[in-house]
Amino acid sequence: MLSTSEHIIRSWNQCIGSDLQKSYRSFRNLVTSKMNKAKFDYYKKEFTNRQANQNKKWRFINKILNR
Repeated sequence: MLSTSEHIIRSWNQCIGSDLQKSYRSFRNLVTSKMNKAKFDYYKKEFTNRQANQNKKWRFINKILNR
């Protein structure tokens, strides 16, 4: 008996090139690009807010790098 994920993968592979798959990829790419842009804008804003204070700026950098 196939597990649910194997069943989904087989179904997905059977519809290669279908409109459903194309629309899924298009939507996935759109969501990913919007998430990346929002993340970039957030870090840019936070970094700009800490520009004057070197100590706060380095704390923020270390927080981003998980140090």
